[in-house]
Amino acid sequence: GCTTPAERGQFHHLTPWSHGGETNVANLVTLCSYHNGVNEDDPNAPPRRGRLTRKGGTIVWQPPHSSR
Repeated sequence: GCTTPAERGQFHHLTPWSHGGETNVANLVTLCSYHNGVNEDDPNAPPRRGRLTRKGGTIVWQPPHSSR
């Protein structure tokens, strides 16, 4: 539901850089500054606000309190 155009977005690491994620096309998505800021970065912690993740090769939103 975000209406911010991709060209005004920020790059986000699906696997965080701090957790060994690489800076390459396969690990980057474009998010607006708000959604980049609220996206949970720790892949081992349950998402309190939600996070983007890769599922079956597709990037999906994992809402808070959902199972992996």
